[in-house]
Amino acid sequence: MKHTTLPQAGFDVPALSLGSYETYSRLEYREIVDIVSLALEAGITLFDVAHYTRAPHTEVILSRALEDAGAPDTTRVMTKVWKGDDPDADVVTELKETLFRLRRDDVDIVLLYGPRWGVDEPIAHAQDARRLVDEGLSKSWGGINWSPEHIGSVVDACRADGAPLPVLMQLKYNIARRSVGESPAYQRVFAESGMRMQASDSLEGGVLAGKDPAGAGTSGRVLGRDPGRIRDQIVAAMPAIRRIADGFGVSTAELALAYALAYEYTATVLFGASSVAQLKTNLGAVDLAERHGTEIRARLDEAVRIDGHTLDVPPGSIVQPHEDPYRER
Repeated sequence: MKHTTLPQAGFDVPALSLGSYETYSRLEYREIVDIVSLALEAGITLFDVAHYTRAPHTEVILSRALEDAGAPDTTRVMTKVWKGDDPDADVVTELKETLFRLRRDDVDIVLLYGPRWGVDEPIAHAQDARRLVDEGLSKSWGGINWSPEHIGSVVDACRADGAPLPVLMQLKYNIARRSVGESPAYQRVFAESGMRMQASDSLEGGVLAGKDPAGAGTSGRVLGRDPGRIRDQIVAAMPAIRRIADGFGVSTAELALAYALAYEYTATVLFGASSVAQLKTNLGAVDLAERHGTEIRARLDEAVRIDGHTLDVPPGSIVQPHEDPYRER
């Protein structure tokens, strides 16, 4: 599998990274080990996990599954810390608890959710993630759903202080959600900082794989938030997307993942798999992107014109993006 070097981290990440968001809690353990085993065999060496309130044992399950699948020492794990609405939350304690559940001394990447608009000062907010690196709890740090202006100001501050720069930004990015990750402001930050994107929600919670969003609740699938409220438009665009996928002789899931993989600033695409068969299908996206990525992006950009996607503003924000004082910096 293709790997991309994260310049500021000094290590590689695979084109596809495997997530766990509330998936493992609804599978038999043997299925989880089979999925993890196949992922490792295919060259997926980065596994994303976090502490989820509705699936609180996910980290424990992943840790044991990696062990039972015979994961080599070079396997990388990334996690997230959430400050939420608690101003007294201590991210060091939070990550130490995650490491206890993972049975690890550190993780390779820790992601910090973006600052709450109108509440958190971005540079001060980023100090939390930098502390985790300084204390040896994570080899590197990145963010989730930061605005380009916020993370740009942090990059400047890190350079001035000689502090570790963010290595990865997880953003919602797919066929219809490209306005944030492809914005001139984010492209400038990517180009100047060496930070790269981890594309998430690239299958729109299964919608771009052809699944009915109305069935998510009964099946156990969890749909992410819908910034810009464009999901209905994505559903309506599925016939056009399916025709393009048929033209390449692939599934819509492979097509959607290949689209995200072929973006120049994508380092890795995060996805979840609830079966070995689903994982096998999704793995085909890597070769598809390498062979036809440019053509796929051109065809889909022409056929799917959905405007309205916005940054997934962190919960607890009290102002809208256009009111943020860092917007013009």
